[in-house]
Amino acid sequence: MKRVSPAASKVMDSDLGFLQSPSETAQAASPPCQTITAFELGASSSSVASSSVISNLEGHVHQRAASSPCQMVGLEEQVNVRDTRTHVVYELYETEKYYVDALRTLVMSYMVPLKESENLIESHIVDEIFFQIPSILHYHEILLEDLQKKLDNWDWRQRIGDTFLDFSQKQVVECYTEFINNWQRAKSLVKSACQTKPAFSNFLEAVSREHRGKLTFDALLIMPVQRIPRYELLIQALLKHTSSSHPDYSYLVSAQRAIHALAVTINCKGRASCTEDNESKLSVKEVESFLDGCDIFPAPDRTFIRHDLVTVKVGESAKERMVFLFSDLMVIAGVKKRGPVRKTSSNSLTSTSSILEYNKFKTLMKIPLSDVDFAKAQDESVKLLMHEITEIKEDGDTVSRIIDLASRLHCSSPRLEEVLHEMQINLSKKLFDKQLEENGFHCLTINVASQLENLTLMFDTPEQRETWESAVTEAKQKLDQKFSPQFLYPVTIRKTRSGLQFTCAAATAEPIHNERDIWICNSDGYVGQICILQLGEEPKILSTNEICESRILCITAATAYSESSVVTFDDHFEGYHDLSDSNYGENFGDVHESTMWLGTEDGNILVYSSKNVWQCKMKTNHGFTVYSILYLDNRIYASLANGSIVIYSRNSSTGWDLSDPLFITVSSPNVPVTKMVQVGNGAFIWCACHNLICILNTKMLLVENTLCLGFKNDKSINCISCAGNTVWISLQNSSIVRLYNGLSLELLCEINVAQNVTAMLKTGCDDIIRQHKAACLRVTALVAHQDFLWVGTSAGVILKIRTPPVNSSTKLSKAPCVKGISRGHTGHVRFLTTVEMEYAPDKSSHGTMKRAVLVISGGDGYEDFRCSNVSELAGREDSTNHLLVWRL
Repeated sequence: MKRVSPAASKVMDSDLGFLQSPSETAQAASPPCQTITAFELGASSSSVASSSVISNLEGHVHQRAASSPCQMVGLEEQVNVRDTRTHVVYELYETEKYYVDALRTLVMSYMVPLKESENLIESHIVDEIFFQIPSILHYHEILLEDLQKKLDNWDWRQRIGDTFLDFSQKQVVECYTEFINNWQRAKSLVKSACQTKPAFSNFLEAVSREHRGKLTFDALLIMPVQRIPRYELLIQALLKHTSSSHPDYSYLVSAQRAIHALAVTINCKGRASCTEDNESKLSVKEVESFLDGCDIFPAPDRTFIRHDLVTVKVGESAKERMVFLFSDLMVIAGVKKRGPVRKTSSNSLTSTSSILEYNKFKTLMKIPLSDVDFAKAQDESVKLLMHEITEIKEDGDTVSRIIDLASRLHCSSPRLEEVLHEMQINLSKKLFDKQLEENGFHCLTINVASQLENLTLMFDTPEQRETWESAVTEAKQKLDQKFSPQFLYPVTIRKTRSGLQFTCAAATAEPIHNERDIWICNSDGYVGQICILQLGEEPKILSTNEICESRILCITAATAYSESSVVTFDDHFEGYHDLSDSNYGENFGDVHESTMWLGTEDGNILVYSSKNVWQCKMKTNHGFTVYSILYLDNRIYASLANGSIVIYSRNSSTGWDLSDPLFITVSSPNVPVTKMVQVGNGAFIWCACHNLICILNTKMLLVENTLCLGFKNDKSINCISCAGNTVWISLQNSSIVRLYNGLSLELLCEINVAQNVTAMLKTGCDDIIRQHKAACLRVTALVAHQDFLWVGTSAGVILKIRTPPVNSSTKLSKAPCVKGISRGHTGHVRFLTTVEMEYAPDKSSHGTMKRAVLVISGGDGYEDFRCSNVSELAGREDSTNHLLVWRL
């Protein structure tokens, strides 16, 4: 058998030098782990070489090589490389065996006795300390067994890379990630237990003395943190001594990349856990002190997450910027250098003290996280590249199998072997180039809803880009969960007459006995009915009364008298004309009482006290249907079917006066005002007249502007709602909602909710019913509150759309995201309304109340779209009126 030459021995010694440390030279056992930093990627591993086994492996390698005539050429030149490769593989096996023994020690010598003992430490603490260690042991026992099989059948073409590709599966990555996340917690639990439980401390010392390497418990516990980076070093050594034509080369390249990704994940997680306390010390107030021109920070729940020095590219310009990431906001700032700025990730141990302390930053952009989204173009490029890499790997596997089959031919075929080896080399080079291209994805393009141009952030490394992207994604998910509505309860409203349907609803203006009442209007075309629901810890129906012989079309609440806005009318005011035919000449004198105003199809305007539905305080009729009614600054605006708006006012002495109203002509009887909504701070009212918006100035009481929405003549405005400067509009028989800028009057975006509704109907809905609902789908109700628009549909599905912040120059590059609500109605959503309430966060918090907003939906039936099984009771209460209540 051919022995290893001295030259080869020197090559092996120099190439494997990184596997030994000075401590290993002095002691055959594993190095003391406590002297090695937890996240040092260049950590060394133990090396115990067995010369007899190595000699056997070498002899097996040389015998296999000499048995093939085509391998004799250049054998002398290849011996050194093969010998070194054999040494690395054996070193890999030996270190893996030592690592598995250490894990077994943790489980069998520490965890099991601690679990069985009742006096040393609590069982649940043992589970936390040894979290994921049994699973890690299981995976490494499999890896060790695979390596043993490889060595038992070793020859020069044996592959190792495929073993590590199998090892770096998703379950292993998740297992190690969870262990690293828990590692600091485990260390603190051990430290605390040693201080409070002397018996536990004595147990750890006794077991460590019995260990053959005299390693302490801490030294064993840190081994999983150090193990993965050592794999990377060993695979790099294998790659160095594996030719590109070797069957294992492409697998080793892929394995190196997979192990490197896992090592980076562990390294980042470890550093993040080590510096978590240090980063959390930075409050929003402290970060604000580093920023000039940042004036929107008084948000109670906002927290600081991280900062990164990147290059931001907008259009053709690219400049160095600092990106500050908060729980709900991203701030891009210019660097006002007062000292050296070292480009580094915020995960660096020194980044917080160096960059922030020695520099000031000028705020350039403040972007809500809800407006941030990652561009899809790069995602598609990555997917295409990954597909190409997969195809190259498959081709490489096929060529390797063909080479293996060709080597079994009894006849000589040098031309075939030459072609196959050339193909294998080309595929290996192509794979290497593609993987380098993949590593070059250090840029991230983001879409900002309020910006026309995309922003491109250029990071130093792909790992920094990946961790930043993950941090943003996690913050956005937490933000969505924070604003996710909490479903409280459904309320069944039984019908006292056949055919009664919800038409509208409104909450009383002021709480009665710290509880709010909801006035719900029902009608069957012949009578108008009011159902009063009291909202508290338990909803309660107070009364149900028939109040008129016509359909109630609109309702609003008016607060008690306020000195903030007192209005008087001048008889000579332009546009004024008297059409009043009041049935009640007296005024409503109790100015300190809130009221409810209702408009009916037969032209009546009914006024009730919020505390009493039994008696109508005032009533007037102008002979035209009342389509919409609105309260604003001590005035009531009511739109009539003749195209005019009647306005009632009140004063401090006599209260509401229905005998002397003001009439403003806005449109004509052919296109009357059917909907009204106040926009912005109440200076304007948008009046919907068929497919036009007439903008009424509430101070001058004049139509100041007209907005043509450009719809077809047969499409009129069905619903309109406003929050701040955003106005949402939907059409009759349409599934589209439009967002308008209330300041510039520009159309910002259109959203078709049909696809989202169809997705919600996929579970728990019969195919025929689903097809019918999709065919006649339309928007039936809108209500906007703060950051969200709620959309009710004819299919019973309720959707939520985030409302972007809008100023006079806002442009949207893409439509806001639409999300379905898991609960809705079986039939039409008849109305949506909101009400502010006070509630106790929990029953134990006596006297502590919080304010919240309730969203109330009224419609036909009740449906839980999460359920996939059709209930036996399905269809029995589809036509029963239901209220659904959420808390924001």
